[in-house]
Amino acid sequence: MKRHELMWAASKTVLLGIFSLLFLLPMFWMVTSALNSTNEVFAVDWHWLPSVWQWDNFAIVWTDPEVSMLNAYSNTAFITVISTVCQLMIASMAAFVLAKYDFPGGRFFFAVVTTALMFSGYVTGIPNYVIMSKLNMIDTYWALLLPAFAAPIGLFMMKQFMEGLPTALIEAAKIDGANVVQQFMNITLPYMIFVTTPQLITQFVGNINNFNVIYLLTGGGPSTEAYYQAGRTDILVTWLFTLTMSSQDYGLAASIGILVFIVCATLSLIISNYSKSMKDEEAFS
Repeated sequence: MKRHELMWAASKTVLLGIFSLLFLLPMFWMVTSALNSTNEVFAVDWHWLPSVWQWDNFAIVWTDPEVSMLNAYSNTAFITVISTVCQLMIASMAAFVLAKYDFPGGRFFFAVVTTALMFSGYVTGIPNYVIMSKLNMIDTYWALLLPAFAAPIGLFMMKQFMEGLPTALIEAAKIDGANVVQQFMNITLPYMIFVTTPQLITQFVGNINNFNVIYLLTGGGPSTEAYYQAGRTDILVTWLFTLTMSSQDYGLAASIGILVFIVCATLSLIISNYSKSMKDEEAFS
């Protein structure tokens, strides 16, 4: 390797290392906050490392029955899994019909879905709240689940993936006597799970961190004294917000943030590395 090429490679390595440290800095701050006392977090002469390591925050999160970690984790798991599975099923069924069948109004309907992508969740949040309020679903799990079922981005992406499904497979299934349900369950759905694994990971993590919808539609309510600074529909991220804004318990909130990161990173790595689309990329080619 020539001298100037070696210098250029070394410069890129140093530059990437600096940017990596900048991206890791928030995580480092969160770890130190979890191990700091509240007074040290707000101290004027703040130090990078705690003067006294407070490991109690992690123990409290898992062992203290008044902290409600189990409630927040169960809510997070329930809402995340149900939302992701229903998004997959509903979007796949709609995309199957839109991509493989011609019917009056099909293109118009897809145009409406595409138009809905231009509106952010902040814009649709108010209509969602009004609808849920009129249905008397505020402060219920339904208010958190139903808006996620009809996410337009899921249908849009599924429809694009569905275009890549060979029509010959559908026609062969028809010839073999398979009805529409059998075609979807035995051909379409396995194919969609195969090609959309990265998108499903993104949706799964997005549902775990779905702070805006939950805070707007339920705010963690209904409130209860059974849980520490948490309502019955609070998930990890909304509970973390309440701990920092209401009680200023930054150490406990930071420990929860670390646990959320570990859960999201671990599940994402496991699913992506052990999914069939990663192991057998040519399965549907």
